[in-house]
Amino acid sequence: MKQQLTVRNWQPTTFDDSNRTVEAVIATEIPATVFDADLFDFVDEVLLMSGAVLPDSGQVPLLDSHQRDSTRHILGSVRNIRIENNQLIASVHFSDDGAGQATMGKVRDGHLTDFSVGYRVDKSQWIDEGESLTIEGRNIAGPVKVATVWKLFEVSATPIGADEKAKARGINMETTIQTKPDQSKETRSRALDERKRCQAINDLCGKFGLTEFATRFIQDGTELAQVRDAVFDHLAKTRKPLGSSRIDFEGGETSGEKREKAVIDGLLTRSGFNVQNPAPGHDEFRHVKLADLAADALRKSGVTTRGLPVSEIITRSMTTSDFSGLLSGYANKALREAYENSPGTYQKWTSKRSAEDFKPLRSLSLSEGPDLSEINEGAEYEYGQLNEGSEIYQVAKFGKIVKLSWESLINDDLNAFSRSIRILTSAAKRQLNKSVYSVLGGSYTMADGVALFHATHNNLADTGADPSVSMLTEARKAMRLQTGLLSSDPLNIQPKFMIVPAVHETSAHQLIETAAGYDASEGHGVSNPFYKALEVVTDPQLDGISGEAWYLSADPRQFDTVEVAYLDGQEQPFTEERWGFEVDSYSIKVRFVYGVAPIDHRGLFKNSGE
Repeated sequence: MKQQLTVRNWQPTTFDDSNRTVEAVIATEIPATVFDADLFDFVDEVLLMSGAVLPDSGQVPLLDSHQRDSTRHILGSVRNIRIENNQLIASVHFSDDGAGQATMGKVRDGHLTDFSVGYRVDKSQWIDEGESLTIEGRNIAGPVKVATVWKLFEVSATPIGADEKAKARGINMETTIQTKPDQSKETRSRALDERKRCQAINDLCGKFGLTEFATRFIQDGTELAQVRDAVFDHLAKTRKPLGSSRIDFEGGETSGEKREKAVIDGLLTRSGFNVQNPAPGHDEFRHVKLADLAADALRKSGVTTRGLPVSEIITRSMTTSDFSGLLSGYANKALREAYENSPGTYQKWTSKRSAEDFKPLRSLSLSEGPDLSEINEGAEYEYGQLNEGSEIYQVAKFGKIVKLSWESLINDDLNAFSRSIRILTSAAKRQLNKSVYSVLGGSYTMADGVALFHATHNNLADTGADPSVSMLTEARKAMRLQTGLLSSDPLNIQPKFMIVPAVHETSAHQLIETAAGYDASEGHGVSNPFYKALEVVTDPQLDGISGEAWYLSADPRQFDTVEVAYLDGQEQPFTEERWGFEVDSYSIKVRFVYGVAPIDHRGLFKNSGE
């Protein structure tokens, strides 16, 4: 199916080079094809100019192709916005930077003519196919969505805009518009089938990492059944199933599941979260009101919302619809996003395990393997023995409750809720981080009755001193000479991490990242034996716990150090939700269950500092 493009003769006579401006039509009442979040499909939409809600400030940002995730996409601003002859007209002002100047040059030379609006529809009416409706004296035929109240948020410069008359203005604005493609039922049905075919092909091929196949199948017009056969044949030839002679293929998501993901990602983006790979259609929900989502959930549950005030819609939706589940999904993903972006340094040098319950955990520290015995001809092999030490500890439960008030839901205010989630999540990560460093910097006693760092364990420097080549030499030697449980043979443990408080951060990086030594006793220009031999880990928790002390740690994948256990392997806080009765609020309980303990002293070394 070939697409018809509108061609215009255009001269940018309204362009003002000295002021870096041009007059532009930014929106009209011509139907434009947009993605409808409720139908989860593309529909024609009319923006009534009488329903435009313009910003009180009198201007909106000028963006590059609706990219709203960073200020680097701002090309300038759009001002003096007004309605003339059922068109939204404005002055486009280009910024005096590289991106703004480059876009201005394309407009000045006639290469870039199209503009597009970013907006939120607050009220709309849907006209079915074969029906028509008179709105404000105009007869509008369906199928079409009519936005009767919509709020302008931004204007974008785009290569090809959705509105065929949204152009920069000049003297020659006369155009020849080709006839709009037939919007008959048959034509719309064919277009919808083609969109479904393309989407299904992209989903199927993407599921198995065959995106290059999708492009070819779509361009060739291959039927979906043939695509499935081709993909399965390819997989059968190139991939062997594990433990079975057949392959089970997972079904795709339903439209409802897709919509829910789009809604959640849209709300997260609106709350300021930087969502990686947001769900398709999420941008349509960035400005949707919570009350509208609640009303939609009620309607899907069979509840009529006509005439209901917002307060009752919110109250009913929390107990008789999927709206609370939507908020739960938002809270859970917000918590995960916040937790992953919260600071913490313990993960680098510790190991982790899963705890099934709150019973004491026994973490074994195995001895080194015994020497292999020589086996004479015909002789039997001897059994070797592994001795073991063990540390016993258990997980503990921590938690708090945050609330989204009934008033906030009615006021469409998610910011306070998202801030509470961020603060609480950061506190949980910080608390776990502190627990780990309290073990490292505190006075933890091992199962043998001796402190974690002690002369008996051969992992404590005789004399405290600031980090230096000589002190690192002593520490590394002690770690290499550590012995196991079976013999006095050295284990040759190689330190990997240098863990320091903030007070030693600069000197530690100088020591590890400078090729030439700088000790006063050695002078400058001496080869540094520790150049890039260790990775510096700095955490300010140590400044308040152990002051000047600094540490070395082995790679936890090779030698046991400190272990963090999580209940059921859940490395992030759990959440539970409830709509209150005594108090009008939606409550989120954040629960975090973990435990921390050192497993073996041999993989760690401490210098108490000067």
